[in-house]
Amino acid sequence: MRNLFYAFLLLLSPALQAQVTQFGSFKISDGEVIYQKVFNEDSITVDKMVKFLKTVPTIGNIQPGDGTVTADLLFMTIDFKKLKVASATTPTIMQTGNFTGQLIFEIKSGKYRASLRNIKMKGDTGTKKITEPENMTGWCTTDNGTALQPAWCKPTCLGVLEQQISDRIKYKKTDTDWE
Repeated sequence: MRNLFYAFLLLLSPALQAQVTQFGSFKISDGEVIYQKVFNEDSITVDKMVKFLKTVPTIGNIQPGDGTVTADLLFMTIDFKKLKVASATTPTIMQTGNFTGQLIFEIKSGKYRASLRNIKMKGDTGTKKITEPENMTGWCTTDNGTALQPAWCKPTCLGVLEQQISDRIKYKKTDTDWE
């Protein structure tokens, strides 16, 4: 019976040490933390997406393509009032940080997939003041970028950042959409 117990512990051990590689819309892809989410949106087109993105103040360098739109996310900060989250419960970098990255929108009939790559951050981590944008992957991963840090896999950390990004890039009809 004891041998069976030890065999069970040996089998269970790797499962208990499983690495987290995804949290919400954030995942590790090719050694980089990216945000990727599919939004359902009837009658979305490249032109409508471009028109919408031009109304978002923290998005610039908008480039339409064949079924895609690329853009830059510029100095986005977390709007705690809009998200209805107490800033005191979030890590310092979420309170003080601003985030940048490269957006790619892949548009298909009735939906689009938004990806944010090359995510960089500036701000105060509590242990270091980051004055020049640094790649977020180095801060929120362990094991050479193969697993997400448990401290970042919380609703008050990556969860808040995910809400802010999703709110920012969720298509909303502009005033000129009278279709």
